Amino acid sequence: MVTVIPDSSVSVVQIDDVKAVVTDPHTRVTGPDLARLLVETGTISSGTVSSAQQNLSHRERSASPADSASTDNGPAKNNVVVDARAYEQFTELLLGGHITEAIDSALKNGLYADAIVLARRLLAHDTTKLAEIEERFIATRPQCNPVVTLFSVSSKKLVPILMNPTGDDSGNWRTHAAIILANLTSSEAMETVYDLGKALAKRDYNCAADFCFLAVAVLAGVNPFKPASSLPVECESRQNITLIHACIPEHDLESLQCCYGFSLADFHATEIFDYAIRLSNDSAYSPLRECIEYQQKRLQYAHLIADFGGFATDAFRYCVEVAREIWNYYHLLPNDVLNDLCDLADK
Repeated sequence: MVTVIPDSSVSVVQIDDVKAVVTDPHTRVTGPDLARLLVETGTISSGTVSSAQQNLSHRERSASPADSASTDNGPAKNNVVVDARAYEQFTELLLGGHITEAIDSALKNGLYADAIVLARRLLAHDTTKLAEIEERFIATRPQCNPVVTLFSVSSKKLVPILMNPTGDDSGNWRTHAAIILANLTSSEAMETVYDLGKALAKRDYNCAADFCFLAVAVLAGVNPFKPASSLPVECESRQNITLIHACIPEHDLESLQCCYGFSLADFHATEIFDYAIRLSNDSAYSPLRECIEYQQKRLQYAHLIADFGGFATDAFRYCVEVAREIWNYYHLLPNDVLNDLCDLADK
């Protein structure tokens, strides 16, 4: 015999129902069966309702004190009502053992924290469901959210904020590129940064584009000076570096080109990068060694040196250095360039 306590949540009727279920030879007792028996005498006990109102979604709990102090007709009360109903529906589905339906209900009503925690613990094997929850949550975040950036890269998707970078966006693309470089080292991350460089080059932000190209070169060993073997028909931007852009076009003195059609500031910046790579390690590979355009410009620069009186020795030494660099790649250069190098060294 069971003595019924006034405040007890279990009654004699429910105990009898449990007995009936357990003793039925044709029924297999499940957790949802017992849960149903607990709540079928009332939709949800008063204690559960109180708990639901006290354990609302993360949105209501994170409300500021000012929001909590709003009037009864203010938005804070409406949010509480909506969240309370959503949480009540979420709880009812869990009481029935409907985990998937409960998660779907939580997603529908914006209870993303509840949905992801429940799924990670109870549906850890269902990677598709976990991915769906993450994607639906990410869809609610603004493009400038760094989580969206890292999620997109790690999911091998395009990063929205980096698809159309501008020069007057308060450095948004810089921030998100920095977030990628600081936290990810995967091939997808490097490809994203390189693609950002292409997008910047398309808009003639050449210094920024070269920074992205060089960052990938240093971190992933990609050769940004190697011309693309084939370009798509719709490609309108450069895919590589010829000379590192070191000057701003508006600065006439820095961007002034020599008689061979290139900026000496850009040329010197490229030489500095080449020297820095080789200085880091005697056996370090510099991608500029087999860059034909760069080596040809070095020869043209040697001509510029030779044209100044009293610099014949310096021009000869420079030619020797160029010859050393191209020794293993001489077959890639035209014969007239090689002959020109020899003639200049003989002067």
